[in-house]
Amino acid sequence: MMIIGCDFHPRFEQIAFVDQETGEYGERRLCHPGEAEQFYRSLAGRQVRIGLEATGNFRWFRRLIDELGHEFLLGDAAAIRAACPRRQKTDKRDARHILNMLVEDRFPAVWQPAVENEELRQLLLHRCRMVRMRVRVKNQLDSMAKNEGLLSSRVWSPRRRQQIETLPLPGWYALRRKDLLALLDELNKRIEPLDEAVLQAAGAKHGSWSADDSSGRGAGGVADLRADDRGLAAVSQGQACGQLPGADSGRRVQFRQAPPGAHQQAGKYTAALVAGGGRQ
Repeated sequence: MMIIGCDFHPRFEQIAFVDQETGEYGERRLCHPGEAEQFYRSLAGRQVRIGLEATGNFRWFRRLIDELGHEFLLGDAAAIRAACPRRQKTDKRDARHILNMLVEDRFPAVWQPAVENEELRQLLLHRCRMVRMRVRVKNQLDSMAKNEGLLSSRVWSPRRRQQIETLPLPGWYALRRKDLLALLDELNKRIEPLDEAVLQAAGAKHGSWSADDSSGRGAGGVADLRADDRGLAAVSQGQACGQLPGADSGRRVQFRQAPPGAHQQAGKYTAALVAGGGRQ
């Protein structure tokens, strides 16, 4: 087996590798994507294990490794750094350090979602971001109404919108309201097909659940939609109304419940996403 320790960067990667059968050792700097792709394709048919610390901008790289059938391990960046006693940090030293951890079987690998579920995860992520944009627009309209003395429940409704539309506002206030309402209508139009796609995905995953049951209380409802089959806990509707999980310094997933209010409208069917070290 060939074992490769990789210090990955968006434009290049520094690797240190060892062939356990022949004892061959080497180090290389591979430019992305051409030189790196050529190198890994030359290893097709061989048993290869590749390890790199959790980072971003490597989706194309993981697809390549999965296509070639190599083993791909993603490591906890904080744990990898903590295992290195020297403060001085260089690309070559990082690659050697990762290789040593792989050879000694102490590489702190983290969970990764299945490659085949990436498209579903992008659907959930895209819908979540769009709903957050819509909530911010609604909050601005609600704030404008309160500034004009229109106090009522923060729950958005057709009646609440009608009250905001009929408010007598001068000049730029009126223009701002007009633009926000137009933006709200556009976001609603774009989010609707995303809602339908999430329902269809949930129905395909749980055949016993009816797509007409929008309450999520039925067997296998949207509240039980998972981004991956491997050990993810089902997401309740209450959690779906909260914020997305964030990663702390230890890369552990935490759920933070959002304060009550208009933001809870955003969580109709949102499922959990695992950050996996990706950058915003």
